[in-house]
Amino acid sequence: MTPMTNAQGYYHNRREESVEGKLYDTNRDFAYMIQGECFKTITAKTVEKIFEKYLIRTSITFHGGDASISYPWGAPDHKTKDGRSTEAPDHAAADSIAKAILGFSQASLGVGSMTDLVYDVTGGMED
Repeated sequence: MTPMTNAQGYYHNRREESVEGKLYDTNRDFAYMIQGECFKTITAKTVEKIFEKYLIRTSITFHGGDASISYPWGAPDHKTKDGRSTEAPDHAAADSIAKAILGFSQASLGVGSMTDLVYDVTGGMED
């Protein structure tokens, strides 16, 4: 568990991270459905190293901007004709874990796939 991957963004109150004087959106710095270079930010590199070192079965994101606990899928190629997310192979596990976290938190948060709760993106971590 990483309590906060985008510490620089949190400190500066923005989601972008500065790399050599240029701002990069840490939420779009992953290798799924993206053209060109990725993993430029410390945030993305940290997540990449965790995934390389450990066998990760599922992932859950606390999405502060939309007050949600979300999980895969989050990319445009994992949608049904009506725009809803298809179920990821680990959907049942992610949904169960997210709902358990929500129960413990007693917060008012949405629970579901990134596509259904927020929006679909390319270069996101969820896929």
